[in-house]
Amino acid sequence: MAGSKMGGTLKMAVGISVLLIAIIPLGIIFAPGFGAVGVVIWLSAVAAAVFTIVRYHSQCTSYKCPSCGTTFKISILADFFSPHTPEKKKVRCPACGIKDWCEVAD
Repeated sequence: MAGSKMGGTLKMAVGISVLLIAIIPLGIIFAPGFGAVGVVIWLSAVAAAVFTIVRYHSQCTSYKCPSCGTTFKISILADFFSPHTPEKKKVRCPACGIKDWCEVAD
């Protein structure tokens, strides 16, 4: 079971690394050469990358409520703004309504 969690974490880390390796050089290339337009293009690329990562994570990750044991998925906004650790996220359970640190479900 721990292997599947680690595999997902590793895939996420590799994806973030690849995006950063692609986005940082784009900022170095576009910002100085194109001025304000280059900065806007670069910030748009960063925003798109962050949205893509959070969307993927919210679709692929389920959480288990420690109070009632319900397994559920959360919205993109909840995934982005909720406090979290690599294995837990503080969210409200849709079944019992308690806001607690829910573990990542297998």
